[in-house]
Amino acid sequence: MAPRHALQWSTQSNNYIPEKNLPSNTTRHFIQTSEGPLELLVVEPPVSQQRQKHALFLQHGVFGSASVWLPYAIHLSQLGYPCYVLSLRGHGASWVPGIVKLWWTTKAVFTRDMVAGIEWAKAEETRKRDSHTVSIVLVGHSMGSVLVQYALSKELVNVTGMVLCGPAAGSGILRAFVNLIRMDPLFVPPRRIFFSPQYPSDKLEKFAQYFPESESMRSIVGLGGSKPDSERILILAGELDLFMDVRTMHRLAKRYREAVRHSIGENEGRVSSFEGHEADREQTYMEDRGDGVRMVVIKGTGHHVQNDLQWEVGVERVVDFLQQL
Repeated sequence: MAPRHALQWSTQSNNYIPEKNLPSNTTRHFIQTSEGPLELLVVEPPVSQQRQKHALFLQHGVFGSASVWLPYAIHLSQLGYPCYVLSLRGHGASWVPGIVKLWWTTKAVFTRDMVAGIEWAKAEETRKRDSHTVSIVLVGHSMGSVLVQYALSKELVNVTGMVLCGPAAGSGILRAFVNLIRMDPLFVPPRRIFFSPQYPSDKLEKFAQYFPESESMRSIVGLGGSKPDSERILILAGELDLFMDVRTMHRLAKRYREAVRHSIGENEGRVSSFEGHEADREQTYMEDRGDGVRMVVIKGTGHHVQNDLQWEVGVERVVDFLQQL
């Protein structure tokens, strides 16, 4: 039976109902801002696990919420990485502005939400580590990756590195928007846009509970213009992503590599490529590295690399990236 949830640019409010039974070591908090409370999930490492030097802050994208990051956050926390996951205004259990305001919310406003979450996470890590030096790695998906890039370009945050999953390129998402219109101008079938064709309908129906009923149009159409940043970067792309296609991801990686070379006064780049395999399994990803930027294409995965059937392949590449920071 096909999933009944249809994404739409609607005039309805956010009907999201937060999960009552969160995974172990996961707590829900609400950051109080001048405009309204923001939901933030904190996924702590087990007491028996040594706390890693990096804490992760994960930001969802369009039609998302903090909960879409739980598979990654749970896996990473088990390895000692504390994870902080924010729901932007109008998403998840965060406060909901009026429909007109939500439709025309800009990336600068959404970034303000994200920065509030990052500052809260830094304060928590400072307290828990009893240290004034806190290393944060930003992880963004889709529109969330644009907020990450925007915050860095405006020097609103200081981080150790960033992971961009199915990201919109800093030069804008006109190509992605054209891809979206080609797929379905009404934006109805979530599987085709967000997942691989093999993604089961029952899982899609369950995942659909995380979707808000409406979304900001201005934040989508107006994405772009981020200045390249020389932080160490991982770009994670889905081979079957029709929204942020692989060619666009290669362009973004190239742009960041050029920026890194320019910043250090080099003209020639050094990029190496190879295929990745897991034990007793066929090729699962393709990867190239060079000039401070790593790009990974996950085989058989759609736009939601963190939720699709091959999500474990992607999170292991994130772990490998974190270990070399």
